[in-house]
Amino acid sequence: PISKYRKVMKKADPAAESEIRVRVNSPPFAYAAYAGKLLLNKKFDYVYLNATGAAVSNSIKVIEYLKSHIKGLHICYNILSKEFVDEYEPKVEGLDKVTTTRTVSTLEAKLTITKGDELAQEVGYMPPNANEDEVDQKGFEDSMAKYNERKATKESGERRQGDRKDRRGDRNNRRQRGGRDGYKNRRPRTQSGKYDDDRRQGGDRRDDRDRKAHV
Repeated sequence: PISKYRKVMKKADPAAESEIRVRVNSPPFAYAAYAGKLLLNKKFDYVYLNATGAAVSNSIKVIEYLKSHIKGLHICYNILSKEFVDEYEPKVEGLDKVTTTRTVSTLEAKLTITKGDELAQEVGYMPPNANEDEVDQKGFEDSMAKYNERKATKESGERRQGDRKDRRGDRNNRRQRGGRDGYKNRRPRTQSGKYDDDRRQGGDRRDDRDRKAHV
């Protein structure tokens, strides 16, 4: 039974800066804004979109949005099936590892503004929108700038919040250490609230006065 196995999680290879791995749980505009940043601001010749499973439909939304918001954008994409091998290891002794193979729909896309001639011969090629008046690139650039600004502000706030938590943690640790160590080194108090050494000093002064009176 599957309850006696756990799936071996494989670490994905890091993505290149020009590669966008589309996920199903993020809004399409987030990916479109990043692709636009690479193509329009950083002047990348190619940007690559990759998606698997349910994220394929999300990737298609990104492509359609970019096509109507970036002038001269050449797109080439292909939807195919890929096999993935999953490995499961037993939770109890005596069982062997199990591997399963699953077939998943995958979308691979290439986007370019400067290398359109190279894409034109590939399968799944989509030329730029013939009517550039229908391409609202200025509106997209404004929306992209606002989105990136909000994102930077949010990330900065999260970093500040994390720094405050770290500082509070350090203070609490110091209090705990200081409380324990300070209690060990604290001078003992009497019931009247005075310290024992103060009381002894006061007693020593009284003894000196008594001796002088008798002399």
